[in-house]
Amino acid sequence: MIFVRELSPEERAELERAARRRHRVVSSRRAAIVLASAQGLTAPQIAQRFHCSVDHVRHVIHSFNEHGLAALYPHYGGGRPRVFDAAQRARIVSLALTPPQALGFPWPCWSLARLQEALVKLHVVDGISKETIRLVLEEAGVRCRRGRTWKLSRRGRRSQAADASAEGKDEA
Repeated sequence: MIFVRELSPEERAELERAARRRHRVVSSRRAAIVLASAQGLTAPQIAQRFHCSVDHVRHVIHSFNEHGLAALYPHYGGGRPRVFDAAQRARIVSLALTPPQALGFPWPCWSLARLQEALVKLHVVDGISKETIRLVLEEAGVRCRRGRTWKLSRRGRRSQAADASAEGKDEA
C-alpha cells in the first residue's frame, strides 16, 4: 500500500487551494488525489473516486512524495523529436518553390505526391510522407494550392481566331 507522506500545514493549505481551482484541471485533480491519500484512502479507492487508473494514482503519490508541490504541475516531454533537420526542411521548401520543369521534371506544377517523388530522386531525404511535406510547407508559410488550367471563353477563342486571320491577311 502506498500513501502520501506527512503533509505540513502549508502544503495542506496549498493542496486545498489547488484542489478548488477549476481553471487548472490537471493540477486540481492531482491535488485532490494527494489529499485523498492523506485522508487514508487506498490507491484503488482513490482511483474509483476520481475515475482514473490505480497506476495514475500511484504515480501522482510517488511524484508528490519525491518533488512536493511541484508534482502538481507536470512537465511534459514535448513529443517525438523531429526526423528532418532545419537544412532538410529548408531544402524541401526551396524545392517546392522551384518550378518542376526548372529541375528537369515533366510536370507543370507540384503536387504533394510529385514533391515526395522528387525529394527522394534528388536525395534530399530517404523517404517522407505527403503529410509531413504538407506540414513542413505549412510551417514555412507556403500554401499548397490546386493547380489551375485556364480555358479561354468562346468570345476569347473567336477574337483570337479573328486576330489570327487578320494577321494572315496583313502578311499577304
